[in-house]
Amino acid sequence: MRHITLRLALLTLLITSAMSAGAQAYDGDFDWKIYAGYLNYGGKSGGEFGVDYGVSEYVSVNMTLRGVDSDPDEYGEKNFLNGCDAIMGVNCHFQSICHLPSNVDFYAGPNFSIRRYVGAMAGARYNFGEVVGAYVQGYYNIAKVLKLKNEDDKDTPMSKKWGVSVGLTFNLF
Repeated sequence: MRHITLRLALLTLLITSAMSAGAQAYDGDFDWKIYAGYLNYGGKSGGEFGVDYGVSEYVSVNMTLRGVDSDPDEYGEKNFLNGCDAIMGVNCHFQSICHLPSNVDFYAGPNFSIRRYVGAMAGARYNFGEVVGAYVQGYYNIAKVLKLKNEDDKDTPMSKKWGVSVGLTFNLF
């Protein structure tokens, strides 16, 4: 009987400490997250991997590598690099502004692509615990800001199209 009581007490302690740990979807300053998930951009499937760093209570910067299935070129071959892109973005977080629960966060902001597109993104995160959470994001590349002299006008799979991604986030610090 004593062992059962001790085990129930330990189980109760573990459950209450896990509940009071307070999962944070966005911690503000020095918040490091990595995320990875499924990406659908303009009807093309792929994936993304990124890192997000909190610079203040309301602002974070991120870098994302993403890739989708590309269309065949004029020779009927697919070039993997045509479906790849890297973006850098700045997000404004609305968790504290909107008085959301600590495990929920909404964010939005501009992003800049190495393919010379400027775009917008918005998303939401929900943390299940201290380390793991889920996210959903939407993207749209608005305009190409620079055209190179010898560049053809062929669009990439991500040019001027909507994109949606879902996946998991992991708190690092």
